Amino acid sequence: MRHTGRSGTGFVRSSGIVLAALFGVAVLSTPVLAKPKVGGEKRIAVLPPTDGTPKDVIVTARIANALKKQKIQALTGGAVKKAVAKGLPSSDGDWVALARKLRVDGIVEPAMSSGPRGKRRVEVVVRNGLDGSIAGRESFSAKGPPSKLAAAAAAGLWRKLGSTIRGTEPPRKDAWLTVAQAPAASAQGAGERSEELARAPADTTPAPADEKSEATAAPAKPMASKDREADGETDQARAPEEPSGEHANKTKPRGNKAPTLHALEVEIGGRFLQRAFAFTPSSAGATYSERFLLVPQGRLAWFPFTYVGIFFLGEFNPALTTGSNPAYPTYARDLVLGAQARYPLSSGAIGLGAGYFQHIFAMGDPSDPNSPRRNLAWPNVAYQGVRIAASGRFHLWSFLEIGAEAGYRLVTSPGDGEVRVRSSHYFPNATVNYGMDGSFFLGVGIASWLAIRGGVDYRRYGFGALVPGPNNANGTSATGAVDQYLGFTLGVVGVYGGK
Repeated sequence: MRHTGRSGTGFVRSSGIVLAALFGVAVLSTPVLAKPKVGGEKRIAVLPPTDGTPKDVIVTARIANALKKQKIQALTGGAVKKAVAKGLPSSDGDWVALARKLRVDGIVEPAMSSGPRGKRRVEVVVRNGLDGSIAGRESFSAKGPPSKLAAAAAAGLWRKLGSTIRGTEPPRKDAWLTVAQAPAASAQGAGERSEELARAPADTTPAPADEKSEATAAPAKPMASKDREADGETDQARAPEEPSGEHANKTKPRGNKAPTLHALEVEIGGRFLQRAFAFTPSSAGATYSERFLLVPQGRLAWFPFTYVGIFFLGEFNPALTTGSNPAYPTYARDLVLGAQARYPLSSGAIGLGAGYFQHIFAMGDPSDPNSPRRNLAWPNVAYQGVRIAASGRFHLWSFLEIGAEAGYRLVTSPGDGEVRVRSSHYFPNATVNYGMDGSFFLGVGIASWLAIRGGVDYRRYGFGALVPGPNNANGTSATGAVDQYLGFTLGVVGVYGGK
């Protein structure tokens, strides 16, 4: 490649100018970059409790005290309350903006909820100021007044979340100033550092002496530095300013709360089912197709522990019909029972599950030996085996949630005897090479505990070679077959407890 433009001498001269400019900026920035935190302490903001009562402010006070015992500067004063007065941040970027505004390394958010057997629960969420992500979370519960719950949270805070809190870091912008800011910061010199020393205690609430004082204590009056007092302006008046312009639109909290990890979720609804059974090649036999069969369905998920629980889902309708002349009674059922685990994210959660499944689709009365059902080319199926699935759900807004799940079905049996697939009337040696399913849903919240949810799902089973049995009325022989189900669901979802 041929270069054009300035000579080598000009390039060297230009490089020297650039290096000199960069060196000058570094020198001017040195006092700012070297400025340590007051006393070398970690600064953590503790927010007021969400979803609680006025008396629950004692939880914030006790958590702050627990942090102070570990030589951590806990901020719970008026600046913190003002910063979240319009609502909590709704994204990781907004949490970073809040940490930058409060000049802290991390943020602790206590969230209140009701637990089982009359207990109350607080989930303590720790966010990293560096990127706004959830660094850790832990739940504490207790019976009785708020003071007991506060004591339980304070007692277990450092043991369970201490290393997480120590690992928080401030937003990058706090450590590295722009080229335009560096000269001004250098000119301020020691005056700025003295101002920081005077301002540090202003955000810290004094340690309460008893339960009553914890619930009602007011922030300490900030100390103004001498040079600010001369101008008649105190540090309290110099509370962090609201961002303006385009930046304000990006960082202003929209009032959304962190996604809730509920202890109990119950869904009831209906599924409009379309089923197709096709032989391979298609010349081996006719394809079975039935559309818009209505099948009631339900799902229950219970998490006795925050991250681990059990689930049950099923659909059932014994009163369907297939065809018209004659019309065969049709029976559909799908059951799954198992265990699941979930891991929270800043805007939702991901999960893994495993369990036993049984999926039945049957036509006709198998107990009637003279039923013309035996002359149909398609066998009844009764799949059973182990299902493994991965899922994720995410909040687009506080009232709108989307979710998806993908599962693999290890089929141990496709159904034996009578007029099922493994019988003398159909294919005695039939095997299923694979089974799979997937689903997607969209939920709209209409109350804090109730939502309407609609979705679509798909299930598919692939058979190996099908060799007809001695009583196969059609003599159907195929290299394989595909049994697939497409469903459209609509239902209501109720949730309870958890956080």
